[in-house]
Amino acid sequence: MEPHSVDKHFIVTSIHPGVNRDDIIAATGWQVEFADEIAQTPVPSDHELQILRDLHARTNAAHEGQ
Repeated sequence: MEPHSVDKHFIVTSIHPGVNRDDIIAATGWQVEFADEIAQTPVPSDHELQILRDLHARTNAAHEGQ
């Protein structure tokens, strides 16, 4: 989602592979607006995935025992 250029409310501009508009609508707690042109979200690189996995592990470690 990105802010609309005029009134700044969020609109869907990119959809992840394997996800469709109905999935987004069902998973969102408000009325969803879609841009006129929707891009496909790029698949993350191996490097980006590793960074996310590392962050997830550090977050879990930081919250252990709480």
